[in-house]
Formats: sequence, C-alpha cells, structure tokens
Amino acid sequence: MSGPGIVVAVAIAAFIGLTFVGVSSGAYGDVFLGALVLSAILVGVLNRRVLWAVRGEQRQQSSRINAINSRTSDTKQLVAKVQPVKPTLAGGEIEKVRKIGADNEYARRVGLSGAGMIETYALQNRSEAARDVLARAASNGRYDAARLIILIKTLQRDHKSKAARDFFGTLEVRPLLSLAKVMAQQNFHSSDQYDAVMVYKAVVGRHGGTVFHRADRLVFLELLASMRWVKDVEKYARLLKIDRFDPVQRHLLRADAVNPFRDGTEDDSDPVVQTWLESVNAAFDVDGVEHIGIAPGIGAAIDRISCVPAYPVEDGPLVTVIMPTYAPDERIRTALASVLGQSYRNLQVLLMDDASPSESAAYLDTLAAQDPRVTVVHLPENRGTYKARNIAVTEYATGEFVTVHDDDDWSHPRKVELQVKHLQENPDEPANLSLLSRATPELQFVRINNNALFSQPNYSSLMFRRTVFDELGFWDVANRSADAEMHDRVRSFTGRPMPVVGTSPLSFLRVRAESLTSGEINKGYFDTRRMWYQRIYRAWHEARLESGQPMYVGPDVRGDRPFAAPAGLLGAKSSTDVLTVDVVYATDFRFPGGNSSLSAREVTALVERGYRVALLQLDSPLLSAMNVLHKEFVDLAEHDNVHLVSTLDAVEADLTIVRHPTVLQYIRPDQSRISTQNLVVIFNHPPFESDLTGAVYDVSDVLNNAESVFGVAPRVAPESGLLRSLLRGAVDPSRFLPDDWNGIVEVGHGTVRSVDEKRRPVIGRHSRDHIQKWPAASVLNTVYPQDGSRDVRVLGGAFFAEQRLGGPVKGWTVYPFGAKPAQEFLDEVDFWVYFHGDEWYESFGMAIAEAMASGLVVILPKYMKATFGEGALYCEPDQALRLVDSFWSDPEAYAAQSKKALEYSRAHFGEDALMERVGSHLSGRQPVDLGA
Repeated sequence: MSGPGIVVAVAIAAFIGLTFVGVSSGAYGDVFLGALVLSAILVGVLNRRVLWAVRGEQRQQSSRINAINSRTSDTKQLVAKVQPVKPTLAGGEIEKVRKIGADNEYARRVGLSGAGMIETYALQNRSEAARDVLARAASNGRYDAARLIILIKTLQRDHKSKAARDFFGTLEVRPLLSLAKVMAQQNFHSSDQYDAVMVYKAVVGRHGGTVFHRADRLVFLELLASMRWVKDVEKYARLLKIDRFDPVQRHLLRADAVNPFRDGTEDDSDPVVQTWLESVNAAFDVDGVEHIGIAPGIGAAIDRISCVPAYPVEDGPLVTVIMPTYAPDERIRTALASVLGQSYRNLQVLLMDDASPSESAAYLDTLAAQDPRVTVVHLPENRGTYKARNIAVTEYATGEFVTVHDDDDWSHPRKVELQVKHLQENPDEPANLSLLSRATPELQFVRINNNALFSQPNYSSLMFRRTVFDELGFWDVANRSADAEMHDRVRSFTGRPMPVVGTSPLSFLRVRAESLTSGEINKGYFDTRRMWYQRIYRAWHEARLESGQPMYVGPDVRGDRPFAAPAGLLGAKSSTDVLTVDVVYATDFRFPGGNSSLSAREVTALVERGYRVALLQLDSPLLSAMNVLHKEFVDLAEHDNVHLVSTLDAVEADLTIVRHPTVLQYIRPDQSRISTQNLVVIFNHPPFESDLTGAVYDVSDVLNNAESVFGVAPRVAPESGLLRSLLRGAVDPSRFLPDDWNGIVEVGHGTVRSVDEKRRPVIGRHSRDHIQKWPAASVLNTVYPQDGSRDVRVLGGAFFAEQRLGGPVKGWTVYPFGAKPAQEFLDEVDFWVYFHGDEWYESFGMAIAEAMASGLVVILPKYMKATFGEGALYCEPDQALRLVDSFWSDPEAYAAQSKKALEYSRAHFGEDALMERVGSHLSGRQPVDLGA
C-alpha cells in the first residue's frame, strides 16, 4: 500500500473507533472529533497545514470533554440554592482557567507526545512533584497523584462494580503505567511500591497484558517478587510472557520471591533453600554451567556460595586477573576464592594493595601465601582503583589476556574459561565481557539502573588482549566510571558493540548500603557528574576518530588529562575539599538553541575575564533523554577556569545564576551542598502563552524550589522588558533586579550603515525555522512580498514559511541553516524585519540583538519596544514596507537609526553590560590572572 493509502486507512480506522466510543458513551464530541480527524487527515495527504488545525481542535475537544467529566452538577445546584447569585465565567473562560498551570500544560503535552519524557525526567531527577503531571495526564486533568492513587486503591477493592468499571474506563493507560513505574523505582515512601502494584493490577485487570510494554512487565514482576508474592509471580510471569524478554529473568524473580536467607545460618539442608537453589540453578542451566550450593556455616549467604567445576582447563595462555583493594575485610576471601576456583587454571592473580593500613597489608600477604598464583603488590600511595590497575598492567602483568575483578564479588568458576574461549575463537575481537546479577549479601537480586533485567553486562569483567593497551592505552585515572569509558573507547575503536559472553549471570556483584554506585545510579537516576563525564569522553572519542589520531590514554594523566572530567570524579572519592568559585552557572546545557548559545556566550565571557565558573547541570522537563550536552559546553569544560559540579559537590560561590525557570519547576527541593551568597534566576521564557495557558513553569514553585535547593532567597532577573511586564503580579516587586538581564552578543564589529541609492534595499531576517517564527500568510505576504517587488533574503530556511503560505515561497533568496555565517548574511542586508505568529511571544531575540549590533535598521512589532528601546523601529505589519521606503529615501535618517542600533546594543547586549551585572553581586574577589 502506498504512503497516502496507509494514511487514509489509519484515518478511517480512527474515525470508526472514535465514533464507536462516542456513541456508546454518549460523548458525541468524540463522534465529531472522529469525523474531524478523518477529514483532516485525508486533506492532509495533500496539504500538511491542516494537521495544525486538527491538533488545535483535538485540544479544544479534549478540554471540553474533561470539563464535562469533572463537573459535579448536584453540588452546583445545591450551592445555587443556598448562596446568592454571583458573577460567573462563561464556559470557554472556565475551560481556559482549568488549563492554567504547569501541571496541566505538561499533562497536555503527555497526551500529545506520550509519557516517556516526563517519566524519564521524574526518574533522572528524583522528582516526586512530576508524578502529578502523570496523574493528571492519566485522569484527563482531574486528579493529582495522591488523590488518584487513593481512588484506584479504593475502587480496586470491588473492581467489578459499575463504579469501578466506569472510573477505570476514564483513565489513560500509558501515563498511568508510567506513574506506576515512577513510584516503584523512586520508592520514596513505604507505600510507594505497594501502590504501584495496585496500579499495575488495576490496569492488567481491565486491559490484560497486551498494553504492558517490556519495562512495565519487568518492573511489575520485580515488585511482586520483592513482596514475596510467589503465586502472583508465577501467574503474571505466564500472563505477561516474560520469557521472551530474557530466558533467566523468571528464574531469578522466583528466587527473589522465595528467598530464605535472613539470619545467616541457612544452608542446603533447608527445604526453602533448596527451592531457591532450584530457581537460581535453572538460570545457570541456560548456559549449561555447574550448579551452585550454599555451604553450612554462619555469615552472609553470598560468602557461603559453593561451586566446584566438573573438570579443570589446564592448558591455555596465561590470564592475568587484577584485583585492586584497600583495607579489605573478610569479603575479599569470597572474591579471591571464586577467582582461584576458576576452571581455567593458568592464572596470574595480582592483588593491588592501594596503600592499605599495615594490618590490612599483612592480611593480604597471608591470603597470597595460600596459592602461588597470587602476588600482592603494596602501593606506596593511595591513587584509586584505576591507577592501581594501570600499574598492574604496566609493571607486573605477564598474561596474554588481562581481566579485572572487584574485591567483594563472586564469580562462577566457568567465567574466565568462557571469556578466554570466546577470544580464542574470535581473533578479531580485542575484548569481551560477561554478565552479572547484583545481589545483596542475603542473595536478594536487585538492580541499580533503569534496565529492568537482573542479568546485565558486567564492566568489571572486561577481558582484553594485551595488545589493546599498546594501541588504546589504559584506564582513565578518575575515581569512578572509568570502566564505562574504557568499554566505550574499545567500542568506538572497533565500530561495533563489545561481545557479551553467555546468557547466564557469571558474577554476583555485591550491593551494600555504603556502595558508591548504589547512591549515584539508581533505577533511572544517573548522577550528573557521570553524565558530564560520559558526554565529554564520547566527544573526545569521536574527535579522535574523525581526525585519525589515536584514542590513547596514558597510565597516569594527573598532569595532562586527554579530556575534562567533573571535579567530583578527580582525586580521592572521599575528599572533603570545598571548591571555591566566583560564579555557579546553572541551566540545562542540553537546550539545542538560543538558551545554550546565550549561556555559552556568558560563561565564555566570564572565564575569559578571569572568573572561576562552576557549571551545574539542572534538567528541564521540556527536554528528552535524546538531548545531549551542547557542544559549546563540552568544549568549555576544557577551560582552566571552568569546573563541572553537581548538587552533591561542596562548592562555595559569591553568585549563582540559574538560567531558564523550567529547570527549577520540578526539581527535588532538597538542600544542595552549594553555598552561595547571592542567587539570581533569569526568567527567559514567558510564564504563559497569549491566552494565559501553556505555562511550562509556575513562578511561585520556581522561586520556592530555588530557595530550597540553594538556601538563599532568589532575585528575579527578567531577560527583557516584555518578560518583566508578564511577571508583574506573579512576583513580589522587591525581588526584581532593577535592570533586565539581556543576552549578550558581539558588539564591537558593527559600523554605521549608509544608503546605496543605486539599488533596492535588501530586507532580511535570520532565525531558526519554526512555525511560530513565521506570521500568518496574509502578514507574511505583506511584510515579505513574493511578487519580486522587494529583495527579500532569509537565512535559516523557509520550510515553515511555506507551511504558512500553503505552497513554495517565490521571489526570495533563501539560505538553509548553516549555509553561511550569520555575520556574513547580515553584511548583505539593509533592513532586518521580523514579524512572527500570533501565538508566539519573543521573550528576547538573539537574532534581533545580532542585527542591531551589526548596525542594521531593525523593524519589529510594537510590543518589543519594552526590550529593544530606541535601538529599533516599531510598527504594525502593514506599515513595515512604508518604513523601509521612508528611511531608504532619507540617508540621514537611515544612518541615524543605524547609529542608535549600535549604541543601544553596546549599552545593553555587550560583555561590559554582563560584567557590570555580575560584578554587582560579587564580594570584590579579583578575577584569576590566567597569565600568572
């Protein structure tokens, strides 16, 4: 079937479905909506513009239906009887009021594009407040999370009743399942996981298992197992067909559900232990490796695992196993015994003692004396795991293959053998790894990341050919995450995924409360320092590949790092040092457009003037996981005056700047370790759209959260006069800074322009190509004629202009985005004329500031005068060309306006203006002299 045919078929199916739902429920608005969707999509095959109208009508219809559903007529009648008549809002105005607020706007967006973005945001930012967005999306705006969960649990008691069926029938499944996943994985409250189970059961009871995505199924079963509901685990594992996702997951879930290990004395003679062992050993059967047992004795079950290989492998190349350790306790016995008990016998085991106290060092010597394959290396200085590994490779390792092992984990006796066999059978592979399952000392299987499987790739099992170190170098000397960097470096070098050996977990990685990883990676949460580190090293990998330079990392990079790393990942993990900076600059550095460009210009200006700046990543719920750190900040991270921090780092600053209020909307309001004397929040986004809806932040929430996180009452810095006017009434006037916080542009290059009477004036504009950036067709034709009567030039593309016009533009010169530098384009323009869609607020406008700084005569809508003052001209769209003609025919007036534009831009948009704003908040500390 052709593309249009598919669209038509989908449209007809949508119409039939909506008609059936509307008629059967009495919601005839759905019938109308179905007809509208059908006709719109059919026409849309020929004209994509209609889709915008459909989306608008869908939003209106959805809002009307929600308003009807949430109305309580009996209460309204009762109030009318007992109270005097008061003025009321019209129905449309009531509907508008109900849409006001950030929760409602993000819920609307969930309805349009799905719950994934908010789910990811909530988990990554440990945001409990974001649960309300999912709840409102699930309930069509009616309930917050707390209320919705109460209703679900109450009605689930009699889930077959009409009231329950009617209620559950009104809920949207996808955001409801996302809410359950967020509660389950955040687990902030003792009731969270039980509440999540009740939501999952309500959904599966009404809709069956087909609506469950892979993660939903796995998380639901994980919860049931953790609650030890054995029968439910078996029931729902079958219903949800869990085996198709992973052949060992069901066995490990069942083991968790029956886990008998509590007081440290259970062994193979206990019948419940036998049941547990049957489940775990069924997982090992998938790869055909030996079963494990639990030895009698006292202590943690993980330390009493017994497993003897049926036969040894005596022949084969030497394998060096590196095990760094510091002040080890009895847990190292488990790790060392599992290594020495490997079926693969030709081993060199290097215990790298990272400058442990003397008693621990003696203990390691005692352990090593028990097997001649073990050598203890006592290092004189504590440098961390990765430096210890590098010393082992460069000075002591003699094996053809090199692998590593943590000092408190257990490995199956076939692990080394299977990895060696794979490398021997695949000579083109430089490295491999095997699988792990994380487990508590009581052998309860758990996970710490957003991968809902218990069996996952084990970066602590990396096995390399010795030649890898010659070509790619060694582990980066960070204090964590360097395993991931090494893995990714090899993957970048080969251009293919690193092979994972086997299907069964060949290691149990011990998870304990004091584990570093347990606190920085947790079921969807990933510490921003690790995120910075990952983005920066991947950018370095890419740059090296593109340039043909080797991706080589030396064994000790303390003085000459190949790429930047956050302050918290350098030096000792337990360091209590406080980082002192002049400015903490916080925003979401993943914004793809103006926010990042503006932020980068400000940070660059500050550090080039010698100020010390810490970059603090705060996520915005407007962005998805697909957004990555903007390249300009990856580059800035290399600057000597730039430091990368998180809210977990101890930092002292004179001034903290937070740009873009959405990064504070749903932030977890916990006190950070950042101590700041002054706090400024730059409001560079309107608080609402022109109809008062569309709020992506609530001003009070933003300011309250800012104070909670940084411990200082924030000052409000509108980015422009327009934003200042929009914020009035929502902000205590005493909180406003006296001057707007305009963005900065390069202002030194512009010159006063002059009229060239021998030619027509050039009308130009440059901006990102977005539907909202272009006015309606009538205005567009008025301001930017297509009849050839004007010389119109556009930089950035005109795809969405064509959408407004309903066809291709004519008579313009259009340069695609990036076709030429902005300044080169501005040099060929005489009048910079900008009008946009009625639905859009231009809160500032970097392109406008750039045009003014170039000395152009700029023509704008009248509302922008509050921002750009006498630096531009202002009019209605139908007056724009008359202004052009008037000034082009008067060379003195043209030159005078050009001069005003230059003067205004230098006073408001230059670096000096920024330094004055920042300097007023600093305590007199002098900038660092980089030349000293």
